[in-house]
Amino acid sequence: MLTSFFLPTIGGVEAHVYHLAKSLQEQGHEVVVVHTCFDIENNSAETFRCESLDGIEVHRLYIGKSRWRLSEGYVLSSRAVSYANGFLRKIRPIFQSKRISEYIMRLHKKNQFDIVHQHDFISNMFTTKKLSRYLPVVLTNHTGEFLLLNRSPITRLMLRYLLDHLSFLVGPSEELCNVDFLKKRKRVAYIANGVDVNEFIPKTRDEIASMRKEMGYDSDVSIVLCARRWAPTKGVIYFAKALKTILAKRSNVRFLISGNDYYGYPEYRKEVLSFIEDQDVRAFVTLLGDIPHAEIQRYYQIADIVVLPSLMEATSLSGLEAMSCGKALLGTNVGGIPEIIEDGRNGCLIRPENSEEIADAIVDMLRDRERLNEMGQYGRDLAVERFSWNQVANKTLAIYEKVCEQNLFGNRV
Repeated sequence: MLTSFFLPTIGGVEAHVYHLAKSLQEQGHEVVVVHTCFDIENNSAETFRCESLDGIEVHRLYIGKSRWRLSEGYVLSSRAVSYANGFLRKIRPIFQSKRISEYIMRLHKKNQFDIVHQHDFISNMFTTKKLSRYLPVVLTNHTGEFLLLNRSPITRLMLRYLLDHLSFLVGPSEELCNVDFLKKRKRVAYIANGVDVNEFIPKTRDEIASMRKEMGYDSDVSIVLCARRWAPTKGVIYFAKALKTILAKRSNVRFLISGNDYYGYPEYRKEVLSFIEDQDVRAFVTLLGDIPHAEIQRYYQIADIVVLPSLMEATSLSGLEAMSCGKALLGTNVGGIPEIIEDGRNGCLIRPENSEEIADAIVDMLRDRERLNEMGQYGRDLAVERFSWNQVANKTLAIYEKVCEQNLFGNRV
């Protein structure tokens, strides 16, 4: 597994790589994770570190600090600066692709890998181009940059160059599978993200009441959780804009927001905070910061609604975890979100970039707690039936076996 997103940082890709690696390992397969990351200790002279995470061999390959940043000015808005700085951060590993690929080849001599499975998009694409001369490469396409490049014929040519070396492409939503030349080669498959249905289990009403009391919330207050990475594509700002409208119609509600410490989008963070710091809103909002993955379940459990206001999204891991805990979802009708939310059954779908619809939907959903409970139960049933990590691992393993058996190497037909 090659990724620029991995634990201990918090996010959907990080959790995906961990759980997929863990599930494959539990089935008897050997998994090594190579994490290309920025230096963790400011004064450390280390260029790499090998460690074990719950039995998974993890190599932290440090690529230095990201020194490239744009500043907000007259030409670029804060939103544009946020996107640009996030992109600059993601392309940093490109310039060390030779070093990264050589490191993985040294590991290959020791481990004799069958597959390289990439889990970022642009960051390590040139690394896997080099590796594809020796090993088949599978990419799980988690990212929105692909969607931006796939919008026009000109940028699709660039996309073909970037993806031509792949042996197989996996998309956690149908739109992330939309690569025509790979479809013609029959090298694309949709596999949803997964959830540990044995870890994320619904609590009883008494258990939830006890947890709320322990965490300082009354049992009769309504709690709305938005557990999102604070990046522009996650739409957190539209949720923040909706809070004042919700509170004007329903005052007995509290909002929990996690993920505000994500590196790379300080301008966007400032813009989101400007709505949260409104004097009519601030007292009703708790900013949780980055919650370790092992602790996030406590917040799903006490919530009545979990909100996914994304502008781009695969099969949301946060949404799946909340579903598995028996919680109703409110999500935008984009990417893979409609693949986990059946409108009116386990949650509600709204249009993206629409704070008014977020506000109206939350107010409407909170009117009927029994209906919320029914939505949560149906969501739990869906999670167990369709989205367990064992199912994801089995489908992924079938692709590995196909690639190895048919000797599928990149652009070799």
